[in-house]
Amino acid sequence: MYLITMFLFGMLCLVLGILVKYLKCYWLISGYNTMSAEKRLRVDIKGLGNFLGNSLFVLAGLMIATGLFLHSNLQMASTIAILAIFPLIIYLLIKAQRFDGNTRNADGTMTMAAKAVIGIVMVTFIAIGIFILLSARPTEVLISDEAVQIKGLYGIDINRNEISGISLTDAPPDIVHKTNGFNLGAIFKGHFLLRGGVKARLYVNIRRPPFIEITTSKGLIIINQGDLQKTEALFLNLLSKRTSNRG
Repeated sequence: MYLITMFLFGMLCLVLGILVKYLKCYWLISGYNTMSAEKRLRVDIKGLGNFLGNSLFVLAGLMIATGLFLHSNLQMASTIAILAIFPLIIYLLIKAQRFDGNTRNADGTMTMAAKAVIGIVMVTFIAIGIFILLSARPTEVLISDEAVQIKGLYGIDINRNEISGISLTDAPPDIVHKTNGFNLGAIFKGHFLLRGGVKARLYVNIRRPPFIEITTSKGLIIINQGDLQKTEALFLNLLSKRTSNRG
């Protein structure tokens, strides 16, 4: 699914790049298509079209590569590829200004309005990049005699007396759809509906079994660490704490 989605977005960028650079469809350029005739005279549209076309070709390559990495479960490679898209867009936005004389003062410096727009976009994309990077990391689990704390995105605290069962399985959760969560490739975090109408909190990489299923009074929680040994160690730790508390 991810391969198809990223491939389609990549092909869209490729087609747009061809239309803008080679077929001179400058009306596709956002901002330019709404400018007055007077403002358009101050735009180096040929240079802008070539620059945007080349940038769209690079963006297309990154998106297709991301889809292939996600499909192959190369999580680190896919994360790097996704994160590379953000600085490319920021670079595109900044460099595109040099072709637009409307964004320059009489002395050639950039206007405050143009700087403000670039600043807002940069902060937004940096925040999104940090969010994706942090979300892709394995979920941290803290275990004490009183509670289990699942940290980070969609975290939850579970009292020991709320846990009714802990099991380990190689079968990934059969996800129907996301209700309030995050997913990137094989990583799923948050609230999801499973087959059979089961509501669950997931903190998993579905391509890296096994999976720990924790049955609680708050509902089903499924978690793994994206690594066989780490997941098994977490399971044994959870099980030993529960057993010791019963004793």
